[in-house]
Amino acid sequence: MAESVRTVKRQVEDCLSIDSRTMRKNGVFGDHPIGTWEWPEYESRLNYSFLDSTLTLQFSINGQTESQIVNTNTTPCNYGHHRHWFLCPGHECGKRVAKLYLVDNKFLCRHCHKLNYLIQQCRKTLVPVVNMSRIELKLNWPSGGLVPQHKRLCPPPHMHKKTFALLVSKYEEYEQQRDSWRGSLIDKLKSRL
Repeated sequence: MAESVRTVKRQVEDCLSIDSRTMRKNGVFGDHPIGTWEWPEYESRLNYSFLDSTLTLQFSINGQTESQIVNTNTTPCNYGHHRHWFLCPGHECGKRVAKLYLVDNKFLCRHCHKLNYLIQQCRKTLVPVVNMSRIELKLNWPSGGLVPQHKRLCPPPHMHKKTFALLVSKYEEYEQQRDSWRGSLIDKLKSRL
């Protein structure tokens, strides 16, 4: 009998990326059209220049200098201003995306690189735990699902109370899902004894 082998795709969480929203906040598309973008955790960086809706990237990988041109686009926002997007430079792609990922020396969208999110590849029973971990990181809470009650009452600095309340509510929902799964697993184990 042949065993089914589950292939694991590369994940966006394992790739360096550039995000048009973060770049806009840091003035890349306006006040600072020339500069350096860094990923301190990977000891990596790229040089960029922005002119006439074109972002030129230069970066080094394994001692080789690479360069790439990425076109950008804007859409109007409801309350004025506009949102910047990358146009994926992949062959026959051109999708408007907020993030491009570095794989095989090219920044492309996740579809061109055939990347998945971690949550798409983990077992369904682990989804609540992964989501809880993400919220713990976002709120700077201790990891592992052991959050003291007083941490659930005060939002971190610079976070709106509504956003904080929504994240706490989601966290508690994921906790219930995790505990429900654990309870059903314990019941199954007891029935086998």
